[in-house]
Order: sequence, then C-alpha cells, then structure tokens
Amino acid sequence: MTKPQEAYVMLDATRSVAQSIQHIILRNYADKNNLKITFYGVEFKGIEEKHFQLKQYIFDHPTKNFLLYTIYQFYNKNDGFDLELIKKVISNKKMLYFAAEDIKIESLKDLEDIKEDLLVSHINLSNRDLMSSNDLSFLKSN
Repeated sequence: MTKPQEAYVMLDATRSVAQSIQHIILRNYADKNNLKITFYGVEFKGIEEKHFQLKQYIFDHPTKNFLLYTIYQFYNKNDGFDLELIKKVISNKKMLYFAAEDIKIESLKDLEDIKEDLLVSHINLSNRDLMSSNDLSFLKSN
C-alpha cells in the first residue's frame, strides 16, 4: 500500500450539516482515498463565498490535496458554481476532493466531466428557490 498523501480539509461553514457529522464523513472519505488529514479549516461565517481561507491555503502552502465536505462550498445561489476558482486550483497543480458527493477533481477534464451536472444542479436550485417564494406571478397565463 502506498503512503497516504497529506490533505487539508475545509469544513462547510454554513453548518447545513453538523460539523461532527462532517468530520466523520471526511475521515471516512480520506481513509477510502488514501489521504492523511493534516489540517482542518473553515471559512469565516457569513462570507464563505469569498473563500479567503481556502485561497490562502491553496496558493500559499505546498499541500497538493484539498478535501472539502461538499462541492456546494463553491456554490453561490446567484452565480452558480465558481468554476473559475476550481480551474485556478487545478492549474496550480492542486487536487480537490468533495466527500459528500464522492467527487475528485485533479484535472480540467475531471471538471469538464461534471460541468453539465453542476449546471443542472444550479438550474434546479434556482427553480426551487423561485417556486418556494410567495411570488407565483410567473405562473400566470395570458
């Protein structure tokens, strides 16, 4: 068996899932993918979409592997998934792992392979938000 590769973990600061559960899922994913967790981090609450912590770790540290709880940590309800940031990470010779979805992105091809699914997910989430609002004027017929 090969030596586990070091990985930095970024928890989901939105706490849509309790951090204790995130830890369990992340450790199981790391074990399954031969990753050794060496650091846990979390974005500042309320400004998660800015990715201040993640950007600092990715661009200022030699660690190649970044394990996040969910790919939705790269999601903004207005703009969709931050594919540009993911591309920057990949072009910086870093790998992204997403435990909840069991996704690994280590190349632009990997990103291309899931790009359509991410777009569909954004459309579905946008429509869900629209449908759950009290404004149903979009349903009016002529």
